[in-house]
Amino acid sequence: MSWRPEEEAARRGPSPAGPGEDRLASVGQRVVGFAADAALAGTVLLTPGMLAADAVSFDDLGPGLTRLVALVAAVFLALYEVVPTALWGRTPGKAIVNIRVVGIGDERPPGWKGAVLRWVLPALAFQVAVVGWVLAIALRAVLALDPLHRGVHDRLAGTIVVRG
Repeated sequence: MSWRPEEEAARRGPSPAGPGEDRLASVGQRVVGFAADAALAGTVLLTPGMLAADAVSFDDLGPGLTRLVALVAAVFLALYEVVPTALWGRTPGKAIVNIRVVGIGDERPPGWKGAVLRWVLPALAFQVAVVGWVLAIALRAVLALDPLHRGVHDRLAGTIVVRG
């Protein structure tokens, strides 16, 4: 299957949504899926902290335990994104808006390599002091300008996000 919008439109025939647009996930769907994933993962990560907020502070934990908490959070976020993307092509947030990640040349989930590559670039960007959040969002925001709605992380992994 081709992922050039004009070739896809010619193959499928006329579409009310325009050439190829009926198959690609919209920017809005991707934003809502990302927000849903952030809310779901954030809830899982913040709930234990909120439950223990009155009993324990970060000062009580000490530097070693604080680093361990940060490491556990990073591993959880990696697993939350990589495992479902590799196996099914979608995270819970993507499932909510009915979109999925596939390899650019096929309809299959990206597998482990593709899922890790999609995750690692934004994750590393978040680690940059002061501007990390801005950099990570900018890497994803490029998809608004791309005709196939691909962010830098999609290009790196050779993936595309489609409806269904």
